[in-house]
Amino acid sequence: MATVPKKIKREKSTSTKGHYVTNAEMLQEVIRAKKLGKVTDELARMFILITERYSKKSNFSGYSFREDMVSVALINLCANGLKFDPERSSNPFSFYTTVIHNSFLQYMADEKKHRNIRDSMMVENGLNPSSTYVENSKGEVVEQYVEATLKISSDE
Repeated sequence: MATVPKKIKREKSTSTKGHYVTNAEMLQEVIRAKKLGKVTDELARMFILITERYSKKSNFSGYSFREDMVSVALINLCANGLKFDPERSSNPFSFYTTVIHNSFLQYMADEKKHRNIRDSMMVENGLNPSSTYVENSKGEVVEQYVEATLKISSDE
């Protein structure tokens, strides 16, 4: 019987070489920005780096509207960038990444709503909708879904 070699655990690196934004740098910049009462140029640069990098994750990289998601996330970060409280947490990277993630999900939900409205209009005019459009087993468009989608768009 062959013995399996024991896996040797690698020590965690304490170096920040290769990191594009570190928590320590970001925390200092957030504190500086809060004192000034506005988002600094350096903090804005960090927002751009984080947002661009996060948008290239496999969950979001394949969308044709990725750049639009990045733009919306940056606007959201600039509007809410100073809401991070250094007294409660020392991890601004996590806070801002969560803001970016939620912004991306919100943009994708809005895009889906608009796509469904467009598809329902295409079906009404006798054109083929996109492949993700909701149909029942008989190949008919699910009317309740179309009506709910149109109702949501008229509420805005």
